[in-house]
Amino acid sequence: MAQRTREDVNMIITKAMDIPGETTELQHEWYQKIVNWFYYKPKILEIGCAWGRGSWAWLDCITDTNDGSLEILDNWAYSRRYSKIKIYDENYYNHIGQIFPDYNQKEILLYNLKQNKNFKKLKHIYTGKYLAAPKSYDIVYLDDDHSQENVLNELNYFNGIPVICGDDFAQSQPGVLKAICKFYSKNFNNYKLYTDPDARFWVMKRIDI
Repeated sequence: MAQRTREDVNMIITKAMDIPGETTELQHEWYQKIVNWFYYKPKILEIGCAWGRGSWAWLDCITDTNDGSLEILDNWAYSRRYSKIKIYDENYYNHIGQIFPDYNQKEILLYNLKQNKNFKKLKHIYTGKYLAAPKSYDIVYLDDDHSQENVLNELNYFNGIPVICGDDFAQSQPGVLKAICKFYSKNFNNYKLYTDPDARFWVMKRIDI
């Protein structure tokens, strides 16, 4: 039997939820709401992408009729915890993981996202933490280290961005809750805070947009 190559893999992705991950359809509905707030074409930064479920959903919001873009920043920690995919989707893991156990997180991400019709809107991929990214975005989505210190540092770094948002707005993530409350208590004159416990989602929208 001939050895299979990477070119033989044909895991067809048609929607965000086909990709292993934790973001939900309710959260993805928020992505579209946020993009719709802008009369121009927003430039989006996603911090923490896992294998691309949320990234796919952001790309879905950037249609061919506008010039919006997505950039991604990740520290690629899942390269060392590849088997975690199996927790989220055993079928996906069996297809990709067992055929190509040498795939790292970034390769899996690109394999998935290249099947999105708006893949060309993905303009850049950064490696590292939030300090590796510029501050020139319209929307920044936070889904990296959920400790209070890190989330607060991220919020302070991107303070002034029109929209800052993220998931894991839940009692199970006290660091996220505390960081949001602390930042908002000092910036409520500049931002309006939206929270959706059902979607585990939060948004801070600058009051002038």
